[in-house]
Amino acid sequence: MKIKFIVFLVVLQTLLNAYPALQAQPHDDQQVTSANSAITDGIKYGRKKNFEKAKENFKEVLQYWQYHAGAALYIRIIDDALSTKIKKKNASNIFKAIQNDYETKYEKALKNLNKLVKKNKAYFPLYLARAEVLANLDEYEKAEQDYTNLADSTALPYVLRGKYYAKTDEPDKAIDDFTKAVAADPACAIGLFERGFIYCVNQKYDEAIRDFEIVGQFYPAWAKSAIVNEAFYNRGILHLRKKSSRKAIKDFARAIDINPDYLNSYLNRGIAYKNLKSYNKALRDFGFCIEKNPEFKEAYLNRALLNYDRGKYQTAKGDLEAVLSLDPRNKKAQYQLANCYYKTGKQQKAITHFNRVIKMDPGYFWAYYWKGYASKDVRQFRQAYLAFRAFLKYAPQKYYKQRLHAENEVSQLKKYAR
Repeated sequence: MKIKFIVFLVVLQTLLNAYPALQAQPHDDQQVTSANSAITDGIKYGRKKNFEKAKENFKEVLQYWQYHAGAALYIRIIDDALSTKIKKKNASNIFKAIQNDYETKYEKALKNLNKLVKKNKAYFPLYLARAEVLANLDEYEKAEQDYTNLADSTALPYVLRGKYYAKTDEPDKAIDDFTKAVAADPACAIGLFERGFIYCVNQKYDEAIRDFEIVGQFYPAWAKSAIVNEAFYNRGILHLRKKSSRKAIKDFARAIDINPDYLNSYLNRGIAYKNLKSYNKALRDFGFCIEKNPEFKEAYLNRALLNYDRGKYQTAKGDLEAVLSLDPRNKKAQYQLANCYYKTGKQQKAITHFNRVIKMDPGYFWAYYWKGYASKDVRQFRQAYLAFRAFLKYAPQKYYKQRLHAENEVSQLKKYAR
């Protein structure tokens, strides 16, 4: 079973596009390069029957979860050769076929493996190696037959078939095999980790984190992987949406511990602190984001909203202006800046910004509501009348209190309708 460098990068890039928090951990690419080099050397030594040297390389690869299962299979072949369960010549030929597969010479690899299977029909690692080649040739039915030829009660065959099911987008079957691997060997860290990975990709974060936590006891470095960060971060987002701010804070803290460079974890932890009225902690997180990235508009916006809620309108105004300098069409910042002007008695400026919001979104009913009051304050009664009428046109019925206020204002301002 080989794990090609280029294939891994394609899979990794797919995950990066779907899960943005993964993008912040460049060390994963470094691990890929190191592991790929060790595998290449190990295969070379295996071909030359220098099995001890090959085993050293494959043992080095075991520390990388992405390559652990493949390296374990290679080590199994080497151990079997050293213990004479399989002839050393046959083991060498297996590594020759693996190298062909690794170099995308699939037809040649399959031809060699077919010959070896005929001579070693009871040796199940051969079927696993051939299954990978068949999958690369898009012969999935034959590949699955070889993967299903589990002539062994250890965890490894289930892990490898589980990885195959994961690659062919059959997550339920993959999870089932990883579960069987763990049942065969409760200390099968890679089975747990691979299952956690599938759970995470399918947004079952509780299950994923449960597996990752167990794995961390055996391989602490794996607990720092990008996918583990993703599980904690995304579960934190779910807690935040459900208003479970304390749980969200714990998950974001774990995500930060895994990847201190991913600023969205600080941003969302700050929002959770704000929800709990832990304002100083929230400000610290928002400030950290801005310090590390002076163009992080979401951090400015959330700090502005916090200060606005505390009546610090001038402070909020500065952050809102920073947002608009970075994103002139940010409707939320524009609306909140208008409110800052309104709260500080600068009604004409408030009207200007409410008008900008309305220009961006003619259905933004709150802009009409407060523009109505600002216009009334500066005795622009016709503009106030029209603003309240527009509010009544766009505002949902659930805002019945504000609608009653607007109806009352329209009634009083009716004489200015013309």
